[in-house]
Amino acid sequence: MRLIETVLFPSAPPVSRKNPARVVGQGALVHLLSNEISTDLDGQTFEVGKVIAGWMSRTGYAIA
Repeated sequence: MRLIETVLFPSAPPVSRKNPARVVGQGALVHLLSNEISTDLDGQTFEVGKVIAGWMSRTGYAIA
């Protein structure tokens, strides 16, 4: 999970579904890991959002 965070958080544009898989391995269920990250961040100042191009970190709804 931490490996996916290192790909998602510093990226300004959305991260495609292929990029995290390169970091954690092709067999990883990246969508499940990103959902787990989203759950962990619930209520925090930022979140991982699913977008058409993949995922991106953004300001949480509580702050926006």
